[in-house]
Amino acid sequence: MHRAAMKQAKIAERDWRTTLPREWTIMHRGGDGREVEIPIGEHPSLTKYNSKDEAVKALVHAQRMLGRRPEGYMPVPGESTSPEEWEQIYAALGRPQDPEGYRLLQLPLSDNFEIRDEFLREFLIVAHKQGLNTKQTEALLGWFLPKVAELRVEMQQGRSGGVHT
Repeated sequence: MHRAAMKQAKIAERDWRTTLPREWTIMHRGGDGREVEIPIGEHPSLTKYNSKDEAVKALVHAQRMLGRRPEGYMPVPGESTSPEEWEQIYAALGRPQDPEGYRLLQLPLSDNFEIRDEFLREFLIVAHKQGLNTKQTEALLGWFLPKVAELRVEMQQGRSGGVHT
């Protein structure tokens, strides 16, 4: 074997990336943020593989994962999101399975203000349909009920407050 070829073979033994043809190139964003064309063997993502075999195995696994939903992945909803997909999204965001699944904190309300069970049941049905989780439902109810109580008091005192008739 020629001396230069032997030297190249020894280098290739140490770093398999040097055996890749230099004409195989890929665009890469350098440290300065500019895109440059580099030989694929110099791409930083290949440094974590000790051999071509490892790199090929990783490629096959990555190809297999394309089109699959990794655990914990949630698609961004859009115009074409089906009702079934919305249900999965709401569940992933913490919405209970049904309106009875909400566990709400006791809200501090004035003594002369009580929440009717029928109102709360209807509110939770709407919250569930809208995909709200317990924290969101508590926040909305925690804002809404004191406002209603305040308006009620104002109306009883003969002031219009925020209600215009």
